[in-house]
Amino acid sequence: MRNRERSSWPAGLRSPVTHVPSNPILLLAALLLFSLFSCNRDPWEEHMDDAVQAYQEGRIQDAQRSFQTALRDAEAFDAKDERIVTTLNNLGNVLVVQGRIHDAVPLFERAARVTEAIDATANLTLATQLGNLAEAYRLQGQYAKAVSTYERTLEMAEALLGPSHHDIAKLLNNMALAKQGQGHYEEARQLYEKAIPIYENDPDAFALELAAALNNQGELLRLLGRLEAAETTHQRALGIRKTINPRQPDVGHSLNNLATVYYAQGRYAEALELYEQALNLFKAVVGENHPIIATTLNNLGEVHRQQGDLQRAEPLYRQALSMKEQLLGPNHGDVAYIVNNLGTLYYTQGRYDRAEPQFQRSLAISEELLGPTHPFVALNLNNLGELYRLKGEYDKALPPLERALKIARANAGRHHPTQAVTLNNLALIHQAKGELELADRFYTEALEIFAETLGAEHPDVAQTLENYGRLLEQMGQGEAAEAIFERARKIRGQ
Repeated sequence: MRNRERSSWPAGLRSPVTHVPSNPILLLAALLLFSLFSCNRDPWEEHMDDAVQAYQEGRIQDAQRSFQTALRDAEAFDAKDERIVTTLNNLGNVLVVQGRIHDAVPLFERAARVTEAIDATANLTLATQLGNLAEAYRLQGQYAKAVSTYERTLEMAEALLGPSHHDIAKLLNNMALAKQGQGHYEEARQLYEKAIPIYENDPDAFALELAAALNNQGELLRLLGRLEAAETTHQRALGIRKTINPRQPDVGHSLNNLATVYYAQGRYAEALELYEQALNLFKAVVGENHPIIATTLNNLGEVHRQQGDLQRAEPLYRQALSMKEQLLGPNHGDVAYIVNNLGTLYYTQGRYDRAEPQFQRSLAISEELLGPTHPFVALNLNNLGELYRLKGEYDKALPPLERALKIARANAGRHHPTQAVTLNNLALIHQAKGELELADRFYTEALEIFAETLGAEHPDVAQTLENYGRLLEQMGQGEAAEAIFERARKIRGQ
């Protein structure tokens, strides 16, 4: 007999546990953390020094204002003055720290143009600046631009440094993350497999970088549904980090990410244990009031929500949200993630009138910070559309879902599993409206994309198969429907 008790939507809402990357080994230029004091400092030097001091003291808004003033000072210099590049990079980085990626990208683009105007020949300064720009594009979700810029950077860097230099591994790692964002998982896997051996050639010198690359590879394996391999890879990264220093924040990050694998496997008790370990380590290392504490509280809340313990989940989400708002401001990107998850909690409780403003707020923050075509904007739109669908407001649900699909296709072509989720949700709407042939087309495409990106036996495929089977029953194709239900049962191990 078919299991009729399952929900009719497959993870239609996206409320993922927050993965904590090892902040991908970035080429993104660091702030100039040195004093600019001299006997006769000009205004630019004074403002740069003020900005650096403010940044070191954690006064990010003050640092931003001082860098902005320094940039105005630098505009008086020659158009090819390197101080313009320095100021643009530093201001861009401060905006990135605040989650204002959309505002940072034009600064990195200009810095790259000035750098190339200074010297357009292949050189390490230009390669580094192009790497900065590529990473800014990746953070903004402009994955195609990021990949093409990384490819140019990699070609230049390999010619200058050779293919086995550790900076080449950094570029390979970062380009893999961009490919991963596109949903080009196989290409990302190949890039990690090129990067990791470079670090393994000298594991003592590059232990931290090796652990970071392994961490990112583990996340890719998790996305692919290869959970046992993901677990092994994350455990290796965790072991390296513990050997270096068992009380460093990166150990907490690895605990957090290994817990996401257990979460995906349904091993909720083990996931909770690791999140608690990460939380205790972070509190000991960075104190009680830090953004990473809020991230871990959010993850704990997500596990409790998945277990159905909504009364324990809600205060964790609220504590995490309050902390992020206090530390980062009410319009930071991290706030948008938690607001989305809080909306998902209300959705799960059937409190739709409370869920909708949360999804709307998350969408507004994301569009402002990341731009209208970022993948997280598509996730917000998907969730909002799914909420309207469940309320029976089909005509209101279609525009956000159609826009989410358009964004996903623009960013990743036809090769990302999030497109399959949105196609599934669109199919459900057309099915409910009696537009059965259109629903059939959407389900078919969703299943094709799942098979291409995650494999035909991935757990996410089962729910879409069950939905498709119900459509085929509705269309009078009972035999075909039964074959589809049988495929779903095999995936679920029933």
